[in-house]
Amino acid sequence: MNIDINYILDKKLFIAVIFLFIVFTNPIHSAERITMAIMDLKAQDLSQTEASGVSDLLRTELTNSGRFNIVEREQIDKVLSEQKFQATGCTTNECVIEIGRILNIESIIVGSLVRIGDKYHINIRLVNVEKGNVT
Repeated sequence: MNIDINYILDKKLFIAVIFLFIVFTNPIHSAERITMAIMDLKAQDLSQTEASGVSDLLRTELTNSGRFNIVEREQIDKVLSEQKFQATGCTTNECVIEIGRILNIESIIVGSLVRIGDKYHINIRLVNVEKGNVT
């Protein structure tokens, strides 16, 4: 999924698109909240602090939607550390699925935030941990 956003000016539209993407790629009949993690987006041509800020924004907005149980970044780091799992450089689907299994979650979002000129582009993948596929 590739979303072109111009900084956070279009924050609500951005979150709405992500929300709809997740809802329509997961079972519609399920009224239960989906447990998921959002890994920090990788920064390309901008600081990791900016990418982490957008990741935090995504976590907050999806949590506030009431549809998702989002695992906090600190909890992710703690569990992976306890399991002696190094998430740095984890880019393959198999690696992401392994993180999801360790965290005991249904889905995980990974991706990158790229600045091209004065525009920001977000590339994300929603990985279904249980099925082992990318939507």
